[in-house]
Amino acid sequence: MDYQVTTINRQLIQRLEQDVRKTAPQNKLCELLAIRKDDKEARYNLFRQKQVRIRSVQQPKLILILEISHNEQKHKISFKYDDRVGRSNNGKRIRKIFASLPEFDLEMVMRRYKEIAETFSSGGNWFEELTIKIKDSETLEDQYPNYLLFRQSQVERGLLDYKTQEGDVGRWTNHISKISMKDGSLFCKRSLKTIKRSDIIEFKQRLMVTPGEMIKGKTSVNFTRSASVINRCIHNLKTFFDWAEDSKVIKEGTCPVYRIETLAIPVRKKKLNYQELGRFMKFMLTNSPRGRSSPKVTVAIYLLWITGQRAAEIVKIKWNDIKIDETGDKPQRILYIKNKKGKRKNDELGENIHALYLSEEVEKLLVEIPRLANNDYIFWTDRQRKHGHGYMTPSSLNCAVKKICIELGVERWSPHDIKRSLVTHDKNKYGMDAVKMQTGNKSEKILNKHYDKSISEDHIDEEFYINTKSLQKKREAEIAEYVSLPSIQGKVINLIQKKSKSTIKTHRQDRYRQKILEEHGISPSQYHKRKREGYYDKKA
Repeated sequence: MDYQVTTINRQLIQRLEQDVRKTAPQNKLCELLAIRKDDKEARYNLFRQKQVRIRSVQQPKLILILEISHNEQKHKISFKYDDRVGRSNNGKRIRKIFASLPEFDLEMVMRRYKEIAETFSSGGNWFEELTIKIKDSETLEDQYPNYLLFRQSQVERGLLDYKTQEGDVGRWTNHISKISMKDGSLFCKRSLKTIKRSDIIEFKQRLMVTPGEMIKGKTSVNFTRSASVINRCIHNLKTFFDWAEDSKVIKEGTCPVYRIETLAIPVRKKKLNYQELGRFMKFMLTNSPRGRSSPKVTVAIYLLWITGQRAAEIVKIKWNDIKIDETGDKPQRILYIKNKKGKRKNDELGENIHALYLSEEVEKLLVEIPRLANNDYIFWTDRQRKHGHGYMTPSSLNCAVKKICIELGVERWSPHDIKRSLVTHDKNKYGMDAVKMQTGNKSEKILNKHYDKSISEDHIDEEFYINTKSLQKKREAEIAEYVSLPSIQGKVINLIQKKSKSTIKTHRQDRYRQKILEEHGISPSQYHKRKREGYYDKKA
């Protein structure tokens, strides 16, 4: 249904944004849309529609479109231009969306509307002219900020994780925008129309050979880009060109990022046995000097071993994730791990939750941690973190592990190596089902590929060795029931390999050829030819 207002302004936008969340228009919005207060049916049906179109008296060719998704409880405001080219009946009718919120603010929308209206009144088609301009002159540097704004809007709408968007910004700032091609020009200065698949391949090679630059304190440090960084830069370019096609910035089907081979990422194989982990944990919990690691950090690291969870999952535990019920016939002590990392997240199914038994010993460690007012996290932080997170960063655990490894004089390892060690140990001792129950991983393929490090080039896991030794002895005992090995007299005989006739013949031919060469200075074939002709008889 269409509504008409005097003008489309900021007040109208704000009222629409506020009232659509309340699912019912308030009096001020009804007044702007000329809906009577006593017309309950009109007020009730306003936001029941999938699409609300609002026209303006002062901007007659502009249409504000409010799209409402009732199932997803989301909405979107966009702006459409409706006019004929040349403002005549014979002109081509154009109805196209040219802007949307929040990618554009209202001032930008109005400036673009005036620009489009002037072009149409002079007989031109602004949309076609824009496409031609972009094809000829727009560079990667010009359009990539718009792509990043689009990714930011996806974060605000809950369609993308904020960490993914921050990674996109970081790779553009530190890598993509700084790479020069073989001719010396920056890759980001290339026109979108001229970038081909060969340019993407060259860009990938330049990423591999060009050192990156990182600022540490007041000094600049060069580093070599890892395979994962290079693969993600190429993936960012792929998603950028897909967005450019969807936004009609480039022609459909012209994405140059295809059949680009990804680099193999080295698999981390570091694994510790339980003796090494026990020595580390004992030193950390009892001898760790004050000021190096807070009680929160040491307990969090210890929980990595006890629970088998990731560092990012441990630091997000809240006090209300602990459920202790010892009053009924079947008492329970549960620690919930929420928002487990997974390949896919289905919002309709709610949070990805895993439950673990909480022992009294672990509960005592957690209770000893001081609490912060108005903060529900166990491992809290009072710093003003970006995005308002009230828990400490997983990197704080990594820093503490590094310092303690230096103090103990052992090889440095990371917090995630604890989970790899736990999976390897528990799989061989308790079985794969026990590992899946403890860690919450549902895929045996992932556990076997990334976590199980029972066999290495020079060593195997102790539990694995005990199991394979026991199994082999049982098998040999069973086989002995069907066949008995012959008795051994204890004599050792060294056998010399017999030379084959072909080898002996080859050595004899070599000696004969050498003899003819020394006596006559020619090959055996020439010698026998001359001998048949009587050459040596005449000479004699």
